[in-house]
Amino acid sequence: MGLDGPEHLSKRGNRCSCRLAGCCAKGSNIRGEGSSICKNFSRGVALFPLHFSLLALDFSFHTLLLLSRCLSLTHSPATLHPQALLHCDFRTMPIHFPLPFIFTLHFVVLALLFSTLSIPSIHAQKFQPIPVAYPAYASIEGQGFYIIGGAKEAITGTSITQAFMIDLSVSWNASDPVFKKLPEGPGSAFAPTTVLSDGDIFTLHIGVGYIYKVKSNSWTLFGNSKFPIQTGYAATNPESGLVYIAFGTNSTLHVLDPSSKTLNTLKVPRLTNVADTQELVWSAHLRSVILSTVDPSIMYVFTPSKVSESSHGWSLMNTTGFQPAKTFLLQACFVPAYGGSKVITITVLDESNSTISMAQILDIPTGKWTASPTMALRAGGACGVSGDYFIVWGGGTVKDLERFTDGIVVYNMKTNEFVSGVHRTSSLVNTNST
Repeated sequence: MGLDGPEHLSKRGNRCSCRLAGCCAKGSNIRGEGSSICKNFSRGVALFPLHFSLLALDFSFHTLLLLSRCLSLTHSPATLHPQALLHCDFRTMPIHFPLPFIFTLHFVVLALLFSTLSIPSIHAQKFQPIPVAYPAYASIEGQGFYIIGGAKEAITGTSITQAFMIDLSVSWNASDPVFKKLPEGPGSAFAPTTVLSDGDIFTLHIGVGYIYKVKSNSWTLFGNSKFPIQTGYAATNPESGLVYIAFGTNSTLHVLDPSSKTLNTLKVPRLTNVADTQELVWSAHLRSVILSTVDPSIMYVFTPSKVSESSHGWSLMNTTGFQPAKTFLLQACFVPAYGGSKVITITVLDESNSTISMAQILDIPTGKWTASPTMALRAGGACGVSGDYFIVWGGGTVKDLERFTDGIVVYNMKTNEFVSGVHRTSSLVNTNST
């Protein structure tokens, strides 16, 4: 990859789940190749009994036809008796059996047998991402949902350098999404990531910046400086090109200029008793940065065009209708939808039941939250928006963060229901990139 960082991260060898000799090729991808090879080998072995059964049936069929032919040539029905078989001369008897049908069955079974054993050459190449939590992610409308790195074992566990995208230009089912493998990238969790104004993807890996070039499908370093930011969330102002970064309880907003590669820091003013900001998004609707807080009824808003005013561009947004009223998880997604006129997140249903969650949508013009139907809990996943669809990949449960999933949840914001997949139409309602 030629980058100072990702290539030195440790990679654990994948283990094949199949113990049959020779079923896994050396160096094969376990989740993509090994399991497919093992399954197909087992299917091929399962066809052997069928093949030998047909051979036995063929032999019995030949024998019966031979005896029937012999008796019909040498005896009349009135003289048939068991000892008549002793007078059959099989060497001189003409044979006119319907052999083509039997041989056709043999060839069909053999074709199935060998084609099954060779199927891995097709299935082995299908990429299946390794389940992780807290990966970096960004989505480009009508193009791709990009997912980078993440924690493989636990919130503080081993990070991996996998990078891939979910194709947003085509329709797919949640049971079989269209994954596309990308060159390996930075491998940290909670990495601030955003789509730049030029369409490329920026991410910070333990203070080191990287750019994923979408058109060339390659990674480059973002300058030579190391920034004092370890984790967080990022959003881009498409008008100025500036990148805003925030996370946690330090109540600061970092402003990164990609052109000069300089970093400035703004102090979030204490406009209310709740001053600790969490995640952030850029709202094209407000032309502002929206920062969440530990209280979902209060949002901070920073408007760059008003920075010269007495408020220095800062204001509060009071919201209503959030469920539950005082629970806002750090593990939640926080992404814009419909051009930034809405923001969507995922939270638990309540503190006493940490196995149920829901998607919640904030309507920016009215400041009102609305909730989706409940679903199995999903925390620490990657979140993206495409048209009416809110998509969540990866993550796991709050109680057991070592049990991750590679499943996909798709929620239709327009119809307020969880659906089976993304069904692409010719026109896209949402013009949002995150």
